[in-house]
Amino acid sequence: MAGTHRTPGTPSPSSTQRRVAWWGPVVLLVCVAVWTMGSLPGLPGAAADVRASSPPPVGRTVGVAPPGAAILSRQLPMTGQVGPVLTGTAPGTTPAAALARCRSEVLAGEAVARAGAASYRDWSRHVQVQLTLDAGHATWLGAVGAWSATRAAGAGDAVGFARAVRLRAAAGHACAALAAAAAGPLRGAAGGCVARSGALDRLAAAATPVTAAWSRHLAVTTTEAAHAPGGPQASGWLITVRKALPVLAAYRAARAAAAATPRCAV
Repeated sequence: MAGTHRTPGTPSPSSTQRRVAWWGPVVLLVCVAVWTMGSLPGLPGAAADVRASSPPPVGRTVGVAPPGAAILSRQLPMTGQVGPVLTGTAPGTTPAAALARCRSEVLAGEAVARAGAASYRDWSRHVQVQLTLDAGHATWLGAVGAWSATRAAGAGDAVGFARAVRLRAAAGHACAALAAAAAGPLRGAAGGCVARSGALDRLAAAATPVTAAWSRHLAVTTTEAAHAPGGPQASGWLITVRKALPVLAAYRAARAAAAATPRCAV
């Protein structure tokens, strides 16, 4: 029939056309894609040691960081990072606690000074009665009355002084630590507190032998009449008075030095 004659061995035209129609466009697209990928420039951040990770498992969502994110994460501080809260203080130090410890140290020193002052007041009056009696400005009965009054007032002096000294020892030397860690105006203020605390400690050292002598006298004297003129303890009492004078003078010098030292201002 006309239009159906084919040369023997020639493939069917309809079969060849179908192959070209399916595979020709696919091959062309693959070649174009390979050529395009080979001509792309390197991604930013590749020179900054940004490495590709292994492909994620199927079905898992993966967040992709922008180029250079690894560099930023090494340079920017993290929110909530603990650091120096106050200029000059060591990391992790709480300024409020450091200031409170320094104030506690000075307050403990002031308490020792008050307790030592009570011992000095009563012991110096006790000694002064003898000096007044020796100068002829007091009577025997008047001296015994004054001795009895100071003895009653000083019964708890040694106990109060010992308690204050223990509390001061427990407070330590926080002001020196604060001054070493601080900077700027705080360092100067802390240095003033160190000076004040040192003056108070020296005053406490001067009050220690005063309190000891006063406590010892109260322990060995059974009655104030015993060391009155002609009494059984009169000679020993006079020796005690002479020994007490330089000790009381040293306390007064330390008290004057402490009074001249400015108070702590932190």
